Amino acid sequence: MPVFEGLLPTPHHDDYLQSLLFTLCTWHAYAKLRMHTSSTLNGLKSTTRTLGFQLRGFSKNICPLYDTAELPREEAARTRRRANASKKGKATASTGGTGKLKKCLNLFTYKLHALGDYFLNIWQFGPSDGYLSQRVRFIYIYIYEFYILINIPMSG
Repeated sequence: MPVFEGLLPTPHHDDYLQSLLFTLCTWHAYAKLRMHTSSTLNGLKSTTRTLGFQLRGFSKNICPLYDTAELPREEAARTRRRANASKKGKATASTGGTGKLKKCLNLFTYKLHALGDYFLNIWQFGPSDGYLSQRVRFIYIYIYEFYILINIPMSG
């Protein structure tokens, strides 16, 4: 973590980032354990909750204060997609011209959403090195579809 010290110019922001990185490291250490006990699972559950609060706080309070834009390769890919779509005659949503678009931390990704499932998955299936996460994801999809087919409301 010392390599990240001073990454953000404002001391308060840098302290928040250091705390977030420590929580991420703690979460990762719990998630990758090869043997779990009830106390390590409770630690993972608690750390996951803390991580969610910190990520939302970082995204809401600190990220908007910094001007971040897409990378040159992202801009080039977007331009290529728009050009290919126009060649095919497909309508594309206007993004306000050319140039780099403003980017912010996106918390609405499957990877971040799935962090909350680690505790239950490890409790049900064991440590994450003993199975492929794809299988676990498909199990949840099949269970969800089964509940929809038989029209039972899912709780929780």
